[in-house]
Parts: sequence; structure tokens; C-alpha cells
Amino acid sequence: MSYLRKTTAILLIVLCLFTSFSFSSCKEGQNQETTVSDGKLHVTFVDVGNGDCITIKLPDGKILMIDCGENLSFNQKAISDTLKGYSATFIDYLVLTHPDNDHVGNAPWLVGCYPIKNAYIPNILDKRLYTQFNTAYNVMKENKTNVIYSDCYKRIDGGDYFIAFLSPLATDGKSHSYYSEFNGFYQPNSKQINDLSPIIYLQCMGIRMVFTGDASSIQEKLVIQNYLTGFYDQVFGKGKINLVGVDFLKLGHHGDDQSSSQEFLQILLPKNAVVSCGTANPYGHPASSTLDRLVGVNPTVNLYRTDLSGNVCVTASKNNNYNVTTSQTY
Repeated sequence: MSYLRKTTAILLIVLCLFTSFSFSSCKEGQNQETTVSDGKLHVTFVDVGNGDCITIKLPDGKILMIDCGENLSFNQKAISDTLKGYSATFIDYLVLTHPDNDHVGNAPWLVGCYPIKNAYIPNILDKRLYTQFNTAYNVMKENKTNVIYSDCYKRIDGGDYFIAFLSPLATDGKSHSYYSEFNGFYQPNSKQINDLSPIIYLQCMGIRMVFTGDASSIQEKLVIQNYLTGFYDQVFGKGKINLVGVDFLKLGHHGDDQSSSQEFLQILLPKNAVVSCGTANPYGHPASSTLDRLVGVNPTVNLYRTDLSGNVCVTASKNNNYNVTTSQTY
């Protein structure tokens, strides 16, 4: 056999092995229709470096994922390991908060490997501006994922849990929508993109959590205003949203100075706060001023950082009984 033919044969074998491995690693167990439930709430703030990925297993076994980090192999492994730990082969609810790559970079890989039943995404008219976001959107549409636009009327109800999207304002003709403003820009800047992030409220097992994506103080103030004026009582039912003294807050924009405002923190008074950020961090996250504000409103707050502790895992059972563990991922 000639050198050229030998080389070609070797390349074909390697290609076949690679294709087989990729297929099996993405498709293994996808025919499973239910995820095994232990009746508890599991929330993992996955260490994906400078990005965000929060993976939640609800008491009925359903899987909710908020963002999926940047397109890097070690992030994909961290996410896969978390889902494997949940015995999850598909995702019931995927939330892509906004199209920055540190939040949605892995989305094309994720939707190719795990069936997505429902996806909540920002109402961006020209999705082609954001390559990874657009690719994931097109794959989800091809796979007949139920795609829903995030706004302050969306909710997910379960027997033991309630999840509400507190922002952004909807494009419903009743009020000024941030979407209308955003889609009116020729090329939105990074701050405008960040404020697409929905602020999400989770109540389950007697504990309350707030997830913020990269939302800035602009969206935080809107949420507080809507809360204090009773808007959420009208939308979700009286007393369904209780933002005072929450158990966990995911600090906005990786602890950036323009998020986690004094007004927001004074209402939430979080008992625990989580920062998702990386060790090689050129942005200075989390900002010292943000941490000062946090400790100022609650000197006994427990602060968890993925750059220092790896994955931050919360497990909750009934009656506000929960524990927090951490684990290094790499």
C-alpha cells in the first residue's frame, strides 16, 4: 500500500472513530422520557469560568437550565457531568438570558446533544447579529422545541414549585417595552444586550431564589417598582412573589458594579449570594463596591464564588431545609 493510501486509510479510521464518539456522547440515553426524581430541589451554579450556567433539578424531576456558558470543552464537560449527576438526558426548560457568548456560546452544542422541550429566549428581531444564539435558535426550531419569548408575564408552575419571570416588560401594547427600544437600535451595545436578561424568581421547598443573568440596575429598579406597586400581585396572584429576605441571589453580571444596586439589595436582603466568575478574569469581577453593598445590607451573608470554590450546589428538602456544598470541576 502506498504512503498516500496508508495516510488516507488512517485518516478515515480516525474520522469514523471521532464521529462515533461524538454521536454516542451526545445521544446516549436520549430515548428516556422521564428523569428520576428524589423529591428534592437541586440547584447547581456550574463553574463555567467567566460565564453563567445554572442547572436545576426540580422536585418532580424536571430540568431547568439558565444559560450554558462559553463554547469551551471544559465547560461542556462540567455541564455534561452535572446533567449526568441529575440522571438527565434532556432539558425541560432552557432559558437563554441574552446573546452574549459567555451565556449562550455552548447553546449550539447543548441543543445538539440534549433534546430541549421548552426554550425561553429574548425577543430579538434580528437574531443573525449573534451567531451562536442564532444557530441554537435555528436548531431548536428544526427540532420543534417550543420557543417562548421571555417577559414579565411568563411563569412555570409545578406542584412543589413556582417560577416567575419578573422582567423585561412585555411587548403587549400596555406599557413601554424594553424589547421595542432594543430592536430599534441599529447595533445594540453591550449594556443594552445585558438588559435583555430576565430576572427570575424561584420558590420551592420553602426557599426563594432570584436569578439575574447580566441585568443591570436599570432592570433591577423596574422589578422593585413593579413589586412595590403590586404589579406582580395582579399578574401572578396576590402574595405569590415575595422578594423580601430571599434565601439565594445570583449577583447580576458576575458581580459587576453596575448590577446588584443598593435599592435592589435592600429589598432582597439575601441570606446567600452566588457570583459566577472565572479565575482568569480581566473584568475585575466581582467588583469590591458590589461586595461592599452586599455586606452592607446583610453583614452575615454567605458569599459563594465559582472562581474560588468551583460548582456551588444547593440541595433543599421540605420546610426551608437546605445545604450548600462546593466541588472543583477542573
